[in-house]
Amino acid sequence: MKAMIAETFFSMARGKSMDKITVTDLVERCKISRQTFYYHFKDIMDVLEWAMDETVGRTLERSLKVGSDQEAMEIFVSMMLENRDFIRHLLHSQHREQIERIIF
Repeated sequence: MKAMIAETFFSMARGKSMDKITVTDLVERCKISRQTFYYHFKDIMDVLEWAMDETVGRTLERSLKVGSDQEAMEIFVSMMLENRDFIRHLLHSQHREQIERIIF
């Protein structure tokens, strides 16, 4: 459920400003109740933080399986480059400070 909510959030955030996405918008798109949303997350920023933690965790797992430090760094750099436009989009929101904290 958490992954589905996060994927829906990212899908929505690619199309419009993160500042304009509400919990109501998200639960309607997910076809879930507000109660279900709040069972898993406390707010929209919590969704973003969880999803980024998951992405970094999967990237870390992949990097630990390669043969060299250079290959491991390439995996992280590649992940950041693939999401560069989306990250810029997020950093232009009113939540920039929180997003920077999550990223770092």
